[in-house]
Amino acid sequence: MPRGIPKAKALSLQFKRAELDVLVPKGAQNFPGTAIPIPKGVSVRSFTGVQIEFTYKGIRQYETIGGKPTVGHVQAAVEKRERVLQLIGLGSFSYETEFPESRSIHVRAHAKNAVEKEIQAIETIGTALDSWLLIAKPSVGINSGVDYTRYTNRLKLLPSSTLSSTDIEGNGDGALLGDIPASELTDVGITCLQGWLLRQPGQKAGTTLSEKRVRNLMTPLRGAIERLVVAGIIQRNPFDNVKPLKGKKSISTKNRASVMDELDAPLPILDGIRFKENDIEVEPFSSDEVAAILGQLSGSFLNQMVFWLWTGLRTGELIALRWSDVDWDGDHVYIRRSLSRGHMKLPKFDKKRWVKLSVPARKALEEQLKLTGKSGDGWIFTNPYTKNMWANESKICSRFKKAAELAGVTYRRPYNCRHTYASVMLSSGENPLYVAEQMGHADWSMLIKVYGRWMKGVDLLAGQRVAKMHDSHWNSLAALLESRHAVGDDVETEIESVDEGEHGDEEHEF
Repeated sequence: MPRGIPKAKALSLQFKRAELDVLVPKGAQNFPGTAIPIPKGVSVRSFTGVQIEFTYKGIRQYETIGGKPTVGHVQAAVEKRERVLQLIGLGSFSYETEFPESRSIHVRAHAKNAVEKEIQAIETIGTALDSWLLIAKPSVGINSGVDYTRYTNRLKLLPSSTLSSTDIEGNGDGALLGDIPASELTDVGITCLQGWLLRQPGQKAGTTLSEKRVRNLMTPLRGAIERLVVAGIIQRNPFDNVKPLKGKKSISTKNRASVMDELDAPLPILDGIRFKENDIEVEPFSSDEVAAILGQLSGSFLNQMVFWLWTGLRTGELIALRWSDVDWDGDHVYIRRSLSRGHMKLPKFDKKRWVKLSVPARKALEEQLKLTGKSGDGWIFTNPYTKNMWANESKICSRFKKAAELAGVTYRRPYNCRHTYASVMLSSGENPLYVAEQMGHADWSMLIKVYGRWMKGVDLLAGQRVAKMHDSHWNSLAALLESRHAVGDDVETEIESVDEGEHGDEEHEF
């Protein structure tokens, strides 16, 4: 239920029927004669109505609920605003239905007509991208839609000089790529644009954008031009003469030295942990690192991390796990939902699955149940400070980063708990088919490609060999969980969120 609705209902119970007809003064912050604040987003601007404020499609909207601003009318406006917010959150909000007399409807209709006339007059790269995005978003998931929007906006704001080979830095004369007529885009310009993007700094210091990232950025432009060709607005697709990028890894600016400069360079580490294949970065934690990090944790966060390490769930799946998903008798949990960018959805590939509980994973659940009970509205792992469901990965990363620093371990995203699970299972000789099924992969081909270096063979007794090999380690984990359970949750102030940026978007994770 959207935040705010319970509060609105609670307000109505604090007033007597006679008080509901009392007028609320213009600009009042509290209800008359009380210390009860008027909820945020609702205000009395005149004596003929109550104004509500909300955000729809990224634009702040203001609507007036006509009528005398009595206490009862203000409360009705509060409930109206909460209904609007709920409908927006569910994706079923209709401006015309909720506010049929709104001036905003007519303003948007006029703007839409003006845009259509402008498109008919001249199709720019920017308008072509906007039209493509309007068509493409309904056919993809929420996360892809967000990415398409981000890529489209970024392309439109690039300097138009990126289409020229004479201005390799992309300084130009201030004109934007989105303002260029689509008919003027050439294969040479596209090649220059891709080359310019490949030289831009990557997310990590000392790197440039990978070819995969550049391909993703170019997807809206390619789709927009193909649409114009089909519509007959332009006669030839310039992408037909552009050699496609093949997905090479990002280039480190620290490694651009010539071959002669590296004649006696140190040999690479053969058995290091870091491994990267096809832009999928895998950095599992060693057993020593796991022990060191867990030694800095206690309470529910310790339970959560142990469970994560021994189930290999995706972040959104871990956050969205409920007590009703646990089959205690069968030693399994049912993965049937995932939280991604504030939206509850099916797991990746729409693939629901059963995940077998190993000894430490079950022990972590048992300790969590002892510690918190089935509180937190049914969610298993919640924010230990607010006792509410985790909103996203950010604060989990913050807490994990602090523990890694205290343990003297090089910080890697806690998503690598999933990679750690895969590497431990495979290096123990577990059947790759079983591991792929546990982790929710569409098939096991990528499992071989990414985690192949940890495979030792195939074992038909899936889930048994790893239990035997790690029996002593699991016993020590059980002791740690029991000892820390007595301590309870960490008593400390709330930790600020860590902005993981694009790297934190698990929708594109393996």
